[in-house]
Amino acid sequence: MNRRVFLAGSATIAAATNAAGAATIPGGEHFVVRRADFDETSFAATLGRPAQVRQVYEAVAFQPGVLGSIKNSLNGLQFGFGYPAGSFAIALAGHGPSSAYSFSDYLWKKYRIGDFFKLKDAAGMPVTSNAFLKSGVPFDPSVDPDDEKG
Repeated sequence: MNRRVFLAGSATIAAATNAAGAATIPGGEHFVVRRADFDETSFAATLGRPAQVRQVYEAVAFQPGVLGSIKNSLNGLQFGFGYPAGSFAIALAGHGPSSAYSFSDYLWKKYRIGDFFKLKDAAGMPVTSNAFLKSGVPFDPSVDPDDEKG
């Protein structure tokens, strides 16, 4: 099995989109993922590009700390080891409960995922949107890595 086939099979969630409605369910609506459920073009554009370093993180539980590990990899590669920002590719292969990282706001609200994981907002109400998927700022590789909003 070559690396491209492995990545495509193990990181299906990485290519999920965030449009509203049932079409946003990563992997489609099938219990067993079919090739037609996977957006191979988007996946290839995101991770199939030339890269000096490739990493796949696998998560099977809803433990947001894995996102910190990915951030550490990104910062370590770029700022610690000096790799240019576009020279590495990292994917998160989420299975089971960790798939919630990639679910759209529509699914977070419909299936009350915040209730299930006991996640509360500042007012103490259950979270109804996916805070893990949205980016608060556009990606800028020149931002200081010590800036928590960078």
